[in-house]
This record gives sequence, C-alpha cells and structure tokens, in this order.
Amino acid sequence: MMKFLQHIRHSEPCHDVIPSERSDEGSMVYPLCQRSLTFVRDDAFKFISLLAALLLTACATGPKPGELPPAGNCTFYESGDASWYGNELLGNRTANGEMFVPDGISAAHKTLPFGTMVRVMLDGGKGNPDGVIVRINDRGPFVHGRIIDLSWGAAKVLGMKYTMPVHIYICQ
Repeated sequence: MMKFLQHIRHSEPCHDVIPSERSDEGSMVYPLCQRSLTFVRDDAFKFISLLAALLLTACATGPKPGELPPAGNCTFYESGDASWYGNELLGNRTANGEMFVPDGISAAHKTLPFGTMVRVMLDGGKGNPDGVIVRINDRGPFVHGRIIDLSWGAAKVLGMKYTMPVHIYICQ
C-alpha cells in the first residue's frame, strides 16, 4: 500500500501540458501523465490481489489432528461402541498407506473417507468432556457392534480404558 501511495506522490508530471493551477506553496501543479496512472493502477491491482490471496489462504485452513474445532462446526453422525488398538500394530501400515503410530491421534472407520476429521465423545459425559478430534486413516473395526477403532493415543486423551459407548460427530 505504501508503494502505491508513494508512487502517486512521486509520479512525474507531464511537462508538455500547461500547469492547471498553483499549489498553496506557490509551486506549479501539473496533471499526472497517463503513463504514471497506468503504473498506479497496476500496483493497486497487485496489492488487492495479494491481499485477497492471503485472506483466502487464512480462511482455508482446517483443524489439525487433535485440535478441537468450534462446537458449531461438528454435526452428529452416529453412536455405538468404540475400541482402541495399540502396540500390537506398531510398524504396520494403515489402509491409506501411513505407518501406524499407537501414540498418534487417529482412527479406523468402515465407511468414512480417509482424512475425515471426527470428534469422538464418550456417552454419558464420561472421560474428557471435550472429546477428542481424530483423523480417519484406516478401515475397521471388524467386530460386530463397534463403529470406530481409536489409536491408543486418542483413547488415552478421551479417557477410555476398554470398549465404551461413544458419539461421533463429523467436523468441518
């Protein structure tokens, strides 16, 4: 913006036209050349484009794994039993090809797309009252009646010690 304003202030006058008036200091005032106005317009366009790009980039970021999005950004999806899995799968690859990290914050679901962020909350207000945000990166659970498998890290944040009823919310 400063470059834009400096350019207007320091633009060269057109010396081939007659001065239009005298300024308060007594110096001659010349109209700006068409060439100078073109540069001012181009600088203004670049500045506005950059500002718009920065604002759009800032708005496009979503929650990181484990980070709680605002409560209004999560909608109820389903309820059922959740289980967790840990060191027994250390070093194995998840269904989306990532290396499984037991202390990480991730989960397996049968149908939700990989990368979906979901908030998992224990039924009845038990455990962590804020729940935990996990990213779906695996498929499962393959046990009847269970709807989600959490990594040990996510289960620890949630306050789970064994299979427990949960509510799942999809977050934007």
